[in-house]
Amino acid sequence: MESLYTQRAVKISNLIVNTVAGMGMIGLVLAMIGLYGSMAYYVSRRTHDIGIRMAIGASRATVLRMVLLQGLLLSGIGVVFGLAIAIPSCNLLTSSMSFVAAFNTPSFLPFIAIAALLLTVTLLAAYSPARRASRIDPIRALRDE
Repeated sequence: MESLYTQRAVKISNLIVNTVAGMGMIGLVLAMIGLYGSMAYYVSRRTHDIGIRMAIGASRATVLRMVLLQGLLLSGIGVVFGLAIAIPSCNLLTSSMSFVAAFNTPSFLPFIAIAALLLTVTLLAAYSPARRASRIDPIRALRDE
């Protein structure tokens, strides 16, 4: 009877939880790749604007800080909306599934860790193209457009 219970109740629940966790990890990796790509594209589209700012006297550090702050602002808005949707959704799902409620801890640590990870990826994604754009000659950036 114990093996039947283990096979029917625990293994199936663990399989479902592991499948959902795996899909969540794949979604997180895809979000990080998309975030990096969109930030790199966003910064590359602003090369002309950055060239104009540098031509009128902005320093490289100022341009770099501006691009990083704008990237963090965009990503921060997305994280806030994502958390506003994820926390109630998680509560709804765990209350409707009795087998998941046993594994649920009332901790916001995973939400905070993933939000911090996405903000870090945003910083890294914005830093590389912003540094490249801030090192470009302003005259060359103005001529290219």
